Amino acid sequence: QAELDQLRSEMAVQQESVMISAAQAEADLAAAREEAARLEQEAIATAQAASNRAALNRIATAVETGAPFADALAGLEGGDVPAALSDAADTGVTTTAQLVQDFPAAARAALATARAEGVSDDAGGLGGFLRSQFDVRSTAPQEGAGPDAVLSRAEAAVKEGRVSDALAEIEALPEVARAEMTDWTARATQRADVLNAIATLSETYN
Repeated sequence: QAELDQLRSEMAVQQESVMISAAQAEADLAAAREEAARLEQEAIATAQAASNRAALNRIATAVETGAPFADALAGLEGGDVPAALSDAADTGVTTTAQLVQDFPAAARAALATARAEGVSDDAGGLGGFLRSQFDVRSTAPQEGAGPDAVLSRAEAAVKEGRVSDALAEIEALPEVARAEMTDWTARATQRADVLNAIATLSETYN
């Protein structure tokens, strides 16, 4: 009887040991599965981020050349696409070079209107008369709050690629002068909004 009790005791210990080992193995397996799932999600996220960065680079390249970028935009996944990008994807945006090229004509129209409406500080006297007659405007940045000075600083900004700064300068123009630049301002604003959207997404995907 004593030997039988001893055998039963040993079997109970062994059974408990087996159960403990089985429970540990199950826990280890669950942890391994969880780790594998985590690594898989990390790999997916890393691959998606790389894909998004590549798509964003294609968009940025298209923006620099003025080309449409709908195909590249379709490559962005896993987030909301800014309206600035989706709105411009099919047509592209005006290049900085084109904005620089178009600025003088828009500025001359704005300045002529400002002088004609008497809201320009350089319209008086013989000098003002000659400036108006010969459509003279400053092409180097000037100090001051008058339309000619404002436009000179805006032109300098857009030539340096600082489209947002140029737009900020134009906001200081009298309303009648600003109205003459509506088309140019709309195209410049679209470009600035697209560049800001790209910068924001770039931070998200890095």
